[in-house]
Amino acid sequence: MSVSPPLAAKNQALCMVSDVYHGLEGVQRGEVAYLRVLTMIKQEQDMTPHRHCCHP
Repeated sequence: MSVSPPLAAKNQALCMVSDVYHGLEGVQRGEVAYLRVLTMIKQEQDMTPHRHCCHP
């Protein structure tokens, strides 16, 4: 994970979400219109995709 100085200067961030529907039972694809970030992950945590991938 890296910090983008231009975005950080505007108090913004760029986030990637691979599948917002994973684990949402009863929610059909196409129903999600907005996402809300509830928790910020500390930068020093290892967020490499192979360690946190949720796909079966």
